[in-house]
Amino acid sequence: MDEDNKSFDLTRVTKIFTDSLKDETDVFLKQYLNAYEELSKIFTMLGRIFGFVESDVVNKLNILSTCLENKPENYNAVLTMIQYECSGNNKPLDQGSRTLLRLHRALDFIIKFVNGLMEGHCSGISIHEIVKKAYDETLANFHGFIIRKSVGLAVYGLPDREQILRRFFKIPESEEIPTEKIINEAEEFHSVANEVYSRIQIAYETRNLLNLP
Repeated sequence: MDEDNKSFDLTRVTKIFTDSLKDETDVFLKQYLNAYEELSKIFTMLGRIFGFVESDVVNKLNILSTCLENKPENYNAVLTMIQYECSGNNKPLDQGSRTLLRLHRALDFIIKFVNGLMEGHCSGISIHEIVKKAYDETLANFHGFIIRKSVGLAVYGLPDREQILRRFFKIPESEEIPTEKIINEAEEFHSVANEVYSRIQIAYETRNLLNLP
């Protein structure tokens, strides 16, 4: 894999998420998975602290990709998938809806993390505070005590904020960190990612699927 494929590209995620929006309320699953393949690099960037999340994300992407490949007509979009899996039943018969829910929860963390990076750059908040706050507000609600405690301690071993910013927004070491670039890219991502998140949240809430085991 070449360096361009290894490095994270937030603007690419923003574009793919924009392309994933279907009609007024739905999300194309293929584009969602493509965007998430790029987003999974964030957990690598954060180091071993989120290694378990990265492994789980990759596993979930593989499961959903298989569902889409085997039954494209039923897994073309999120609403189509939910309707297919829940047809005649209160809970999904297959694993697509349950699997997507895990990615959906992690997306909430990513959205808050990106927003925290932007605000942290402008206000001087440390990277461990940014990550801890995003984690406590999202993924921590679905993790046991031991994992929560481990994350709470491990955030202090994260790379410094400038290093993360340079990797996240593709800023060379030889250049000053451009505040305008960070704000623009973060806000563009937040706008479309939040729309994707909201559509899936409503789809699951309508079917009472937000608490699937």
